[in-house]
Amino acid sequence: MDKKPDRRTIRTRDALQHALMHLIAERGYERLSVQDIIDRANVGRSTFYTHFHDKEDLLVSGFNNLGDSTLLDFSSLENRPQFITMIPLLEHGAEQYHLFKMLTGGSGMDAIMRKLQKQLAHNLEGTISKLIGDDQHPEVPVQVMAHMLANSFLSLMKWWLENEMPHSPADTDAMFQEMVMPGFWKQLGR
Repeated sequence: MDKKPDRRTIRTRDALQHALMHLIAERGYERLSVQDIIDRANVGRSTFYTHFHDKEDLLVSGFNNLGDSTLLDFSSLENRPQFITMIPLLEHGAEQYHLFKMLTGGSGMDAIMRKLQKQLAHNLEGTISKLIGDDQHPEVPVQVMAHMLANSFLSLMKWWLENEMPHSPADTDAMFQEMVMPGFWKQLGR
């Protein structure tokens, strides 16, 4: 059973996250050092390293639960549930657009995209495994399907943000569903 972090740990992590976000807004991610962050958060160096490996680890820690949203909506009339991960993630991207703009082009955005890809692929592997019946043997391994879907979506999401969100999250998701999902459903025999 996972142990719930104590209040002091939560406060420390929150202070570090808050300091990082404010410093990114002021100076940009690339120009920040761990020392800048701990000075702003009024936290010791050893405390920082108790919680995080480096500033990238601190940055991506704010995205730990982002990929955990519900992946399927079984209310579809067809025998094909619609993946709905795209809409919540796109909406979150729109809400955090100012942060995205500050991170664009730097290693901070690369770190976030790697983290999201890993989380999303992991979640998709579990979801796809549940969809595959015991008697089904798709030609494409589950891990390949999960990574392909995660990478396709995140590539589209990055383009969407870089181009200042030219379509609504729902319209962007609909395009993703139309272009990418038919091959996936074919693998599952649906």
